[in-house]
Amino acid sequence: MQITDRTRYKLWANGSIVAYSPAYSDGSQLKGTKKTLQYSYTSKKLKIQALCCALWRQKRGKVLYFWTVTIPEHIDEKTLAKVWNRYLTLLRNENRIEQYIWVKEYQKNGNLHYHILTDKQVSYANRHIFQKHWEYCLNVYAGVQTVYHNSVRIDTTDNRHIVFSVNRVRFYLSKYVAKDKTVFKAKSYAGSDQLITDVDIDEPDVRYLSEKCCFNKLVTDDFFNIYVLNKGSFQEIFNFFPLPTACLALK
Repeated sequence: MQITDRTRYKLWANGSIVAYSPAYSDGSQLKGTKKTLQYSYTSKKLKIQALCCALWRQKRGKVLYFWTVTIPEHIDEKTLAKVWNRYLTLLRNENRIEQYIWVKEYQKNGNLHYHILTDKQVSYANRHIFQKHWEYCLNVYAGVQTVYHNSVRIDTTDNRHIVFSVNRVRFYLSKYVAKDKTVFKAKSYAGSDQLITDVDIDEPDVRYLSEKCCFNKLVTDDFFNIYVLNKGSFQEIFNFFPLPTACLALK
């Protein structure tokens, strides 16, 4: 990894280092970098990975839990986004699901569905609670009546709904990012507010991480380079991230 004192560095929780080229006096180059990162498919995937790793670091238990929410019929995307936001509000208020990440994608039938990862224990035994909340939101905010009551799906076969390691969670939700760069009309992923996904680091920190871990260059651009962790300990990465006060209170 080439290290210079004129470059700005940002460390992401998924083990990526973004090296920004020096900004011009008017900041135009830095503005271009931010815009490129925001709309780049690769950067989007990295952000989802960073959210997953941030959730792993800030989790209250030893594992994370994964489940899927499907849509019984076609609903326009903007209406569905409102339904989903109301559903998340219910999960936070009624089920105390406070730390989570979600990603949406299209099914083969053209309907959207959601994948959610959380540190709150979920199982087939309490699936009916999440199903009840989802049916309520569909009915009240979209006028949809469910028939089969199986929209919330938790695959408990061989504990597939449980994520046991940070190396697995790193790629857990990012695999659902469409390879065809699907354009959505509303947010396609998000995480709870307290998740810290990135921090600014200095040149000595970059040198330290370069000695401790092995990084591969993933993206090269006029404005920035992205290096990803190939070998090394995630603990070395996590040591640079502060733990939010809200999370300290929950532990």
